[in-house]
Amino acid sequence: MFRPQHLLAPIALVATLSACAHTATVGAFAVDVPKGWEHEAEDADSLGVGTRHAEWTFMLMAFTDAEIEGDKSLDAVGREAAAELTKDDDGGAAGDDDVSMEFDDPKEWSSAGGLRGVVMDGRMGDAQLSVQLKLMVVVSGSNYLLAFGFRSPDAGPKHDAAMQAMLDSIRLATP
Repeated sequence: MFRPQHLLAPIALVATLSACAHTATVGAFAVDVPKGWEHEAEDADSLGVGTRHAEWTFMLMAFTDAEIEGDKSLDAVGREAAAELTKDDDGGAAGDDDVSMEFDDPKEWSSAGGLRGVVMDGRMGDAQLSVQLKLMVVVSGSNYLLAFGFRSPDAGPKHDAAMQAMLDSIRLATP
């Protein structure tokens, strides 16, 4: 399937991303990057997006059903992505180093353009800091888009609204 370590790249990217409001393409999908947010494409299938001060930071990755082993239903792909993210580097459960990460059950999502997906809210933290997480999987035919994001405690309602508008803007890219 996909490798979760690639999803952590946005943390390192935010300081060097380019700032502008525009539509970005990730695989077969397009997304509207909020005005004032920074972004950088690692390749045609991945995009790091975030606010200048990391109130929200996302990694979007496109992949096809050929890269998925086993059940290809949205619920199963969402649960598998969450399970991969909550594993530590040694394959054990995350949290062995006093940092815990967990996700809620998937909730159905649909776009105005007819795309289907699942969204999972989550939490990551330790005794000193708690960070909100968001995991989203969108499908169109054999194409999937995974979005994984971190919300810092400093984020406010305007950051949350921009994040939600960005996720709601996901659509098929026009050729």
